[in-house]
Amino acid sequence: MWKNRNFLLICLLNIVSWLSLYMLNTTIVPYAKTLGAATSVAGIVSGLYFVASFGTRPFSGVLGDRFSRKKLFLFSSVLLAVAGLGLIFVKHIWLLLVLRALQGVGYSITTTIAMALAADTLPADQIGAGIGYFGLTTVIGQMAGPAMALAIQERWGYPVMLAVSLLLRLAALALTFTLPENAARPRPRASGRPRLSLWSIVERRSLLPAGVGMLFSTLNSAISAFLVVHAEAYQIPGAGMFFTVSTLTMFLARSLCSRLTDRRSLAATALFSGCLCIATMLLLGLGRSQTTLLLAGAVFGVGYGTLLPVTQARSVQLAPPERRSLGSSTYYIGIDIGFSLSNLVCGRLVDCVGSGPMYLLLILPALGAMSLALWKGRGAPPQSQE
Repeated sequence: MWKNRNFLLICLLNIVSWLSLYMLNTTIVPYAKTLGAATSVAGIVSGLYFVASFGTRPFSGVLGDRFSRKKLFLFSSVLLAVAGLGLIFVKHIWLLLVLRALQGVGYSITTTIAMALAADTLPADQIGAGIGYFGLTTVIGQMAGPAMALAIQERWGYPVMLAVSLLLRLAALALTFTLPENAARPRPRASGRPRLSLWSIVERRSLLPAGVGMLFSTLNSAISAFLVVHAEAYQIPGAGMFFTVSTLTMFLARSLCSRLTDRRSLAATALFSGCLCIATMLLLGLGRSQTTLLLAGAVFGVGYGTLLPVTQARSVQLAPPERRSLGSSTYYIGIDIGFSLSNLVCGRLVDCVGSGPMYLLLILPALGAMSLALWKGRGAPPQSQE
C-alpha cells in the first residue's frame, strides 16, 4: 500500500483539501458575526454550505461512475478556489451565503470522488485498511485545520487566515494536475438513456453506515461550528487547543484501528464510540474550565476517530466496483444531512438556551446512532467486492 504512488498522491491531495475546508468551517460563524450577523443567521451561513453539498451529492456520485473522476475533481478544485478568493473580499451577508453555497457544491464533488479514487487504486484485499488510512488524511485536515485557522486569526486577523486557506486550495488544484487519468479502473457505462430513480442516485447497500455516520456527524458539526462561541460565552481559554488535542488523539485512534477495520462489526464500534461521544457532550455541556475542555477534546478524538474508519470503509466495501462513487456519495449524503441539520438547529438552540445546554441535547443523536447500529449492524464485516 505504501509503495502505491497513486494512493499516496490521493492521500496528500486529501490532506490539503480538508485543511483548507476546515479552516473555514470553524471560523465562518464568528467571521459572519463580524459582518453583523446574529448567531442564528451565522448558523444559516454555516449550514447552507452543507445544504448545497447535500443537493449536489447524488449527482456527483452518478457522474463519478460515468465520467473521468480526475476531471470532476479538477472542476471542483477550481470552483473552491474561486469561492475562496471571493471570501477575502466579501462585505455583505448575502454574498457570503452565495460563496458558501458554491463551496458546498465543490466540497460535495471533491469528497465523493476522492474516496472513490482511493478505493480504485487499491486491490480488493486492501480496501478496508486502505480506506481506514485514507480517512486519517481527512482527520488531519478536519482537526488540524481549525487549530491553524484560530491561531492565524488570533495573530493576524481574518484576511490573512482566508488567504492561507486560499493558498492551500491552490496547492490542491496544482496537485490535481499530477493525478494520472488511469488512477481509477475503467467503469462500465449503462447502455441507453439512464433511468432516474432513488436507487440510481443512492446505493442502498451503503445506507446503514451512512445513517450511523449522519447521527455522529451532528456532534462533530456542533463542535466545529460553535465551540469558539461556547468558549467565548463561558470565558474558557484555549478553544484552539481543543482541536489540537482532538487531532492528536483522533490520529492515534485511527492509526491503531485502521488495520483492524475489516475485523470489527459496525455495532461494536458504534457502541464504543457512542459512549465516548456522550462523555464529550457531558464535559462540554457541564464543564467550565480549560481542563475539562481539553479532556473533552481527547475523549472526542478517540471516540470519533474509532468510528470513522469503519463507516467509511463499509460504504465502499458494500457497493460493487462500478458503483463505488455512489457508495461514497451515499455515505457523504448522510454526513451532509447531519452537518446541515446540526448547524441550522444548533444555531437556534444557542440563541434560545445557550451553548452548554445545546451540547447536552446532542447526547440524543449519539444514542440514536448506537441504537441503529445495534439493530442493523451486528453482522460480520463484508468481504470487499471485486
